[in-house]
Amino acid sequence: GAPIIGNSALQFAMGSLRPSSMVFVGVSPQVGSTAFGSCVVRASLPFALVLSGMSNAMGDAALDLAIPFDPVLSGKKIWVQGGAADPLGSLLGIVSMTAALEITLGG
Repeated sequence: GAPIIGNSALQFAMGSLRPSSMVFVGVSPQVGSTAFGSCVVRASLPFALVLSGMSNAMGDAALDLAIPFDPVLSGKKIWVQGGAADPLGSLLGIVSMTAALEITLGG
């Protein structure tokens, strides 16, 4: 779905993950730049919200975010960044991270 207020299922899909691994999407109202080894977390820490789940046997995962119907959110930006448990990951050898997304909420 589109990033509009009142959308109960804004979906974040990730692929090429380790099969059957824990996955997450961190959501933040601010952009950040925190380095962990060779990985940079662009969604500001600590995350305001964390969605979690598991990747399937093919290494794909999708997590849904419900955006409240609140007109004050229209035009606001959020930053999201996903990750998955990965013993060869760029974040301290325990997590692989996606690139961050900047999303403007619409009304």
